[in-house]
Amino acid sequence: MPDRQPLNVYLTVDVECSMGGAWGGSGAPVPPERRMLCRNEKGEWGVGFIAREMERYGVRATFFLEVFAARLFGVDALRPVAEAVLAGGHDVELHLHPVFLRFAQRQAGQRFPPPLDGRTPDAMAAYDEEEQVRLIEGGMELFARITGRPPAAFRAGGYQADDATLRALDRCGIRVDSSANPAAGWPAGEHASPWNRICRMGGVTEVPVTVARSRFPDRAPVKHLEISAVSVGEIRAALSQAHRGGLRHVVLMFHSFGTVKAKDVGYERFRPDRIAIARLRGVLRLLAAEKERFRVRTFGDLAGEADRVDDPGDGYVPELGRLRPWLRKAVQAANRWYWL
Repeated sequence: MPDRQPLNVYLTVDVECSMGGAWGGSGAPVPPERRMLCRNEKGEWGVGFIAREMERYGVRATFFLEVFAARLFGVDALRPVAEAVLAGGHDVELHLHPVFLRFAQRQAGQRFPPPLDGRTPDAMAAYDEEEQVRLIEGGMELFARITGRPPAAFRAGGYQADDATLRALDRCGIRVDSSANPAAGWPAGEHASPWNRICRMGGVTEVPVTVARSRFPDRAPVKHLEISAVSVGEIRAALSQAHRGGLRHVVLMFHSFGTVKAKDVGYERFRPDRIAIARLRGVLRLLAAEKERFRVRTFGDLAGEADRVDDPGDGYVPELGRLRPWLRKAVQAANRWYWL
């Protein structure tokens, strides 16, 4: 029977801008002010708000900061984002969406390697290992200028990494990755199976985004535990099952814009998403109240001991059941109404 050590829970927030349709020529990139900080005339609902909510409950998180947006908006536009996170004692790590770099290069008339096999230019896995090393090195340089330190962990934009990404990270000195996500179409590779499996490739430890099985007829057989996309009850059940099943590490995720409803792709108009905010607060209350079972950590904490990570429950997959997903789907269907 598995021992009952506390379950390590990693709250992660992907902090990123949006192309706003610009790659296809129908819009303009959305700046950090609107999609990372989510500021408008009525308040701020992005990373600063999320970080303060976590501080209210004594919880720290890892914010994966996308930095190629600095090639479009400047390093100074991203520094307030990093400062809003670091001021609360949270962890900031590296996140890359290559499409921002490619758009900047295209606008400047610069040549760049085409994606492999006709894939999207936004996927790290769309490039060979040498190009991925160049992308990561460029991201690390921007990250250091924005935060004042090197990153210890990485997540690929859209979870679109592959084995070459891990080899590239190893060459760049980053020891922890959290890009694997079977629910988001993680490319095949020796580290991609089974689900929820921690693995190592060279000097890099892969800690995947945690997935759970859902009996609801979704497109994928599993659903990742994204706070804005699953209910508090589903997360509570998944964490409890993971603890009983012997998992040692569970990764939850969120987005910097997960607390708002946008009226348009450019985020010219948005309002607070009350249901997503309630879910965030519900998860934070759960973690604060269950400290003996659930120990909240950051990827920065993990980086120094990544080569010693063990997980006797390796590959265990919680079940979301049947009723909770149906109820959540009903709530989310109603929540699509902008003014709710």
